[in-house]
Amino acid sequence: MNSTCWLYAKPSLIQIMRKLAILMMFLFTVSIIPAFAQNTHLDEEDETIRAKIIECEDKISNDVSLTVASKTVQKRNCSSEI
Repeated sequence: MNSTCWLYAKPSLIQIMRKLAILMMFLFTVSIIPAFAQNTHLDEEDETIRAKIIECEDKISNDVSLTVASKTVQKRNCSSEI
């Protein structure tokens, strides 16, 4: 009796598993697409601002009179002020 039920259920289970595999591939693709769709292009203004921030952070890092905590605070200020 059990083997007869399996013979009838096996084709439908195989069909369901194939559909499930296709669904999983679709969901994986949909979840990855937004990561590649982000705008990674920087225009000249963005590059200029980033260069100023890096210059400010380098200047603070090279200052030996500051403590580590004050350097951290000032580096944060570089980003927010510029």
